[in-house]
Amino acid sequence: MTGSGDHAAGTGGTGTSRSSRGGRQLASPLRLLAIVGRVRVALLGRRAGLLGLALCAGAAVAGVAWAGAPVSGNPQAVALARAEVRAYLSVKVVSYHQSGYIELNDQEGSTSYLQFRYYEDSLAPGYSWTRESMFVALHAGDVVWYRDELIPPPCHAAGVCHRIPAEVVGERVRGIDGAFAAFGTPARHTCFFALSVGTLRLGASFAGATGRYAAPVWRGRTVRLTRAVPYPGGRALISAVDSRRTHLTFTQRIVLPTGHVISTVLGYPRATVTPAAPRLRFCR
Repeated sequence: MTGSGDHAAGTGGTGTSRSSRGGRQLASPLRLLAIVGRVRVALLGRRAGLLGLALCAGAAVAGVAWAGAPVSGNPQAVALARAEVRAYLSVKVVSYHQSGYIELNDQEGSTSYLQFRYYEDSLAPGYSWTRESMFVALHAGDVVWYRDELIPPPCHAAGVCHRIPAEVVGERVRGIDGAFAAFGTPARHTCFFALSVGTLRLGASFAGATGRYAAPVWRGRTVRLTRAVPYPGGRALISAVDSRRTHLTFTQRIVLPTGHVISTVLGYPRATVTPAAPRLRFCR
């Protein structure tokens, strides 16, 4: 995955101010771990549809980038990995579901905020592990727009709930690439407000080949490609199950040095052209 750089700071809305860390946008689950570290986003405002401006700081994510790291290892596996990248050039739509990937902490009310973190191997105080369901539109292998559902477990205890489902949409609005969020689901949600950072980077390649590859493992109509990439505290192992015919990825599993596992399941809805981005109703 690739980074997008720093973000400008701003304030707005009402209620108690909350600090946040801006971050670099991630490219996709297939260009995994080019950015390692925390991404936090906070929004604040009022319940009555007016959520104000994003409150963010322009600090870069502390992390390790190896998007340009050389590919090495088993020659056959490297060739298959590069074939996988080429396969996404003709794909128009990708859907995927992940677990163990994102932590979320949010609240909707007199003071509303949304915070999420990536690639953590231990749960931070106040956060909860959150399922992610994403729809990504591609053109020539690059991300054009996306819709990302963040689905935390429901609250059962009395009091304020900090597990509100949210969705993040990345698309070009008035000629500018942006990320926007709303509380709720695609079927029913609040108005959208601007984020300081999104979950994918628009214009970035969806797939990438990095790290040191082990020999491929063939099984029926699939082939498993396993690679090792540097990670704080050691190395992470990324294992992808690809189609032998199309070279597209069905599932992916990451094991961090601590043993924490991130699992991804991918699908490919039929589409002959890149679908148009949704029209968002923004908060006023």
